[in-house]
Amino acid sequence: KTLTPIWTGGVDSRTCDRIHETGIIGSLRWWYESIVRGLGGYACDPTGRNKEERCPDKNNNHCAVCEVFGCTDWSRKFILKMLNNNELLLTSLKERKDYTVFLKEIKYFAEEEKWLIAKSFEIIAKYGSIGGKTVNKPSKNSQKQMELHHKDYGLLDPNIEVLFKFKQFSQAEIKNYFDKFNPLKEN
Repeated sequence: KTLTPIWTGGVDSRTCDRIHETGIIGSLRWWYESIVRGLGGYACDPTGRNKEERCPDKNNNHCAVCEVFGCTDWSRKFILKMLNNNELLLTSLKERKDYTVFLKEIKYFAEEEKWLIAKSFEIIAKYGSIGGKTVNKPSKNSQKQMELHHKDYGLLDPNIEVLFKFKQFSQAEIKNYFDKFNPLKEN
């Protein structure tokens, strides 16, 4: 459930004309990277100017994040769709509405990756936000609350329900999974 509208962009900076899945995927990737790094894993800098900072490396390997979200010559493992009452949603995401985020697996998801995706959504809902314009904070002045630059976006109900099954992992097990990817930073 959204507590505030979710901003995914539009043709100009003042309108969010429809759902742009890339805005949601970009936010999800950012939170996923934060979890990977926070648990001791390696995540490349996909926007780094230095080619050596981005995936794939010189041996065509990629980090744990690019494994799921893709990089040059490696496509994302899923397609993201927003649903409302089991119907594809094409309009913008309004506040106080129930939505379903549907991830269609197009490549095999390791159980650790499912756990990391679920934890990403959990952290977004409890502590963060999703989409764009999330740095805007409501004004303490109630007269300014309706001005665009004072509105807050991307807040979710912290009582989210994850509808797919995933195995629980200890921190040591997740670190063991990251070991497959951590040597990349040394190449």
